[in-house]
Amino acid sequence: TQHQDLYSQALTSLLWNQSYYSWDGASGVAPDWAGKVSASNVLLMPDKWKYPWLDSWDSAFGAVTASLVDPQIAENQLSFVLSDQWEQPDGHIPCSEWTMDQECPPIFAWAVWRVYEVNHDQAWLAQVYPGLQANYDYWWKSNQVGDALFTAGSLGMDNLPRSSAGLPRVDATAW
Repeated sequence: TQHQDLYSQALTSLLWNQSYYSWDGASGVAPDWAGKVSASNVLLMPDKWKYPWLDSWDSAFGAVTASLVDPQIAENQLSFVLSDQWEQPDGHIPCSEWTMDQECPPIFAWAVWRVYEVNHDQAWLAQVYPGLQANYDYWWKSNQVGDALFTAGSLGMDNLPRSSAGLPRVDATAW
């Protein structure tokens, strides 16, 4: 294709950023989380040199992309985020070790489905389903502010441009 070199470089970079990640919450960053998480896995990182930590919703996007070349990496990534090693008993999925209490946009069901469309692995789908259901229930119980209207955390606004003063703004902080 026209952009084959760019695609190859992007996928190579994604796979290159797999790193061993180990964190039990006991660091100075979020000491209240000691014993609540037990991360010890090889995972895709946003950038293993600049951002060498798990970022849950980046992991979902990375897993979808990784499924194009290695569906097993994608499965492992999402399985970890939706496991009791990271997801909390109430269904809360921490964003990252820097923002454990904040919400990530609820994109994990979408990511799981996209990976399933590549691998058609029903056993894996059955394995991650309880984590998806717990996260769904958590959102409805904890983050609903109106009839199917939700709010929480940054919800993905971190990279969106803001309009200049005096210009109308779109409020995209809830679904």
